[in-house]
Amino acid sequence: MPLIVFFANYKFFGLNPVPLHLLTLFLHTLTALFTFGLVKKLTKDVFVSLFAALFFIALFIHAEVIFCTGFVYEPIWAFFAILTIVAFYFYLERGGAFLYSLSLFSFLLTLLSKE
Repeated sequence: MPLIVFFANYKFFGLNPVPLHLLTLFLHTLTALFTFGLVKKLTKDVFVSLFAALFFIALFIHAEVIFCTGFVYEPIWAFFAILTIVAFYFYLERGGAFLYSLSLFSFLLTLLSKE
């Protein structure tokens, strides 16, 4: 999966690293939003979910992952991992083949995203 991202970035933007930085920031933001939604759904407390999402955003360990394009697989992996959890949670809550398929597909992409 990261090789596909690197190839697509090179194909469309050449050696310009800005789109890769924007992609990692976008995925990091989406992961934080999904974290907020999941924690809110589990705890039913906006303050706790806001704290969890802000903690995820501000955690200093994420700085290297966000600023270095060589670690693009980390935000991709985190995004698909949280998407797997959210989709499976909604599948357990509501049922349906689409949510189950989405959780399985995002889990497969999670596995393909890590080295």
